[in-house]
Amino acid sequence: MCREPAQAAWREAAGSRRPEGIPIARSGNPYREVSTIPPDQDRCSTGIYPLQFAMPSSLNTEQIYSLLGISKLKTVYHPIVSLAEQKIFGLEALSRGLQPDCNEVPPLQLFAAANQQGLSLELDRLCRSTALHHTKPHIENDEIPLLFINLDLSHLQQPRNATGYLLQQVQSAGIPPHRIAIELVESKVANASLLKAFVQTYRHAGFLIVLDDFGADHSNLDRILLVRPDILKIDRNLIAGIQEDHYRQAVVQSIITLAHRIGSLVLAEGVETLPEVQTCSRLGIDLFQGYYFAYPHENPCSQSDETIQLLHQCFTRIADGHRRSTRAETLSRSVMRSTAERVARQLAVDSITEYERTLRAELQNVSGIECAYCLDLDGTQISSTVQLHANPPRHPVFAPAEKGFNHKLKPYFAQLRKHHFDVSDTYISCASGQPCTTASLHFTTSDGNKRILCIDYHQREQSISGKKKGSP
Repeated sequence: MCREPAQAAWREAAGSRRPEGIPIARSGNPYREVSTIPPDQDRCSTGIYPLQFAMPSSLNTEQIYSLLGISKLKTVYHPIVSLAEQKIFGLEALSRGLQPDCNEVPPLQLFAAANQQGLSLELDRLCRSTALHHTKPHIENDEIPLLFINLDLSHLQQPRNATGYLLQQVQSAGIPPHRIAIELVESKVANASLLKAFVQTYRHAGFLIVLDDFGADHSNLDRILLVRPDILKIDRNLIAGIQEDHYRQAVVQSIITLAHRIGSLVLAEGVETLPEVQTCSRLGIDLFQGYYFAYPHENPCSQSDETIQLLHQCFTRIADGHRRSTRAETLSRSVMRSTAERVARQLAVDSITEYERTLRAELQNVSGIECAYCLDLDGTQISSTVQLHANPPRHPVFAPAEKGFNHKLKPYFAQLRKHHFDVSDTYISCASGQPCTTASLHFTTSDGNKRILCIDYHQREQSISGKKKGSP
């Protein structure tokens, strides 16, 4: 970042020598965050003085650009798409700075420079103003269904920003508030009541509220309940490589479940590969944004046809993959059931003392089985846990259940009470500490006793949603 414009402005305002009592700008910007040092005291010996905020009304756009070393701002648009509806849901407005030689200043560098100059609020407002001005004709022509704009919430803690300035900007641009989605980063606001009041005000005005970058830094689940966003935007940190990480899938699945229960759509940010899109779609993501579908572009309409075509192709491929996965699940469930029925037929004629031997003999050649055991109808385990292809427990706290352990509160036991045969959702095995599913079957012994056979299948090579890694 070139600091020469700021230094030149300071020299012009204060001269080459500082008169007594002239405020010194810590940021390099004479208009901002100044500390008046009495002429008879020295900064080094007295420490830091309280800041005196000064905002001159004469600070215009050209002065701000000059202090930041840019000649103008430009807006680029990044599509947000709905895969299920195969359409562009909206576009996010992103800002770039242009230097006098037309070289582009990346946004992180631009905002870092603004922070150094004490111009973060002014740059934040200028970016929105520029975006609204450029976007208005596209909204009027229905070329942009919904405009996503970013708001730096750290400015909410400054009294001079509590003026409804954003609403004024939108009204001045002549854009209906219901065509605007405000992206907020909740972690930047320490005052929860202030955040809640802001959200209520702008939602009442007709804006959509988007909670941005969720999953990055120090995002808090309680803020979802506080803000109740219309759209929850999951950060790229949780999306990258999600198809290969069942722990990421579990976290994202939980976020989706919570968001949907409070009425929020969920947007996956930063999707860059087809496997990421496939996995997010399977988990229940509603909206997507990322380089897989489109790159940011100055013309919001330039990539529309290409993006829609890619959405059609992606939709068809994922739908076909879902059908194949459903057939595979049906086949897998059928194999599990036939295995359980075969073992149960032998157990039905065995004495209870022979259960462990029978379980080991019948199942030792079946791959993917962690362990097996038998229960009575009350849920009490009546056989030892026979471990077959199980890995050692990941921690001593995990250990196979012994005879007499009651499984009544286990989810697979509750489900089985409604069905003759059932396969549970994935859960963490108490025997190994690893993800597993339980196939359970009612059977009747030759002397008329009712029993339940349970076979645990390990899910080490499968995702939380039950699909093989990398499967479509």
